[in-house]
Amino acid sequence: MTTPTPGPPRRRRIAGERRSGRPATVEQPAGPPPTEEEGGTAPAPKPRRTRQPRAPRQRTGGFGGWWGSRASLVVLSVVLVLAVVLTTLLALGLLGNRGVDEIREADATDRAGRTATAAAERAVAAILAYDYRSLDADQSGAEDFMTPEFAAKYGRTFEKVVKPAAEDNRAKVTAEVHGGSVVRAAPDRVRVLLFVDQTTQSGANQGPQVALNRVELDMVERSGTWLVDDISSY
Repeated sequence: MTTPTPGPPRRRRIAGERRSGRPATVEQPAGPPPTEEEGGTAPAPKPRRTRQPRAPRQRTGGFGGWWGSRASLVVLSVVLVLAVVLTTLLALGLLGNRGVDEIREADATDRAGRTATAAAERAVAAILAYDYRSLDADQSGAEDFMTPEFAAKYGRTFEKVVKPAAEDNRAKVTAEVHGGSVVRAAPDRVRVLLFVDQTTQSGANQGPQVALNRVELDMVERSGTWLVDDISSY
C-alpha cells in the first residue's frame, strides 16, 4: 500500500459556482477615489463645451427684404383701396359705356337748368313789361327772346289785346323777378318757374297796381341760345 501524501486541504465548492482552472477571487467594493490629502490625484475636470456663435442671417435678394416692410404695406393698402373702388364702380355700372353716358347726360342737364333759368329771367322782364309810348319797340324786343313759332303766336295776341288796351289806358307795365326754380329739365329743353311782381300804372287807376304772378316758361336751346317757346301764368 502506498501512503497518501499529505497536501493542503481542498476548498469546498460553493453552490452555483462554475468550475474553473483559476481560483475564484472575490471583488472588493470600489471606494471613493483617494484625494490629494490622502496621497492620490484628483480626477481631471470634464472639458466644458463652448457654444459657437451663430453667423448672422444673410438677407436674400428679390422680395426677401422688401416683403413685410413699411413700403410693402403702403403699396398693398393702395392696391386694396383701388380694388374696392373699382369693384364699387363696376357694381354701379359707372365704368361701362352706359354709366359714362348717364354721367355726361346728368351733367349736361344740370348745366342746361342753370343756363335756361338765367335766360328765362332776362326774357320775362322784357316780355311782361311794356309802355304805351313805345309798344312797337317793346314787342320787337320781347320777340328777340322767343322762338320764331312762339314769337308769331305772341305777336298776334299783342296786336289784338295788349296794344289796344295799353293805348286806351296809357298803361305802363314793369316786371321784377324775385326768384325761380327748374320744374323739369333735359339737356335741350327746360321748364322754369319764376315769381314775378308785375306793376301797372295807367289812367284807369289812381295808383300803381301790383300783381304777384307765377310764370312758367318753356325754354329750348337753339344754336347755343336759350329761347322761350311757351308761357303760362297763374
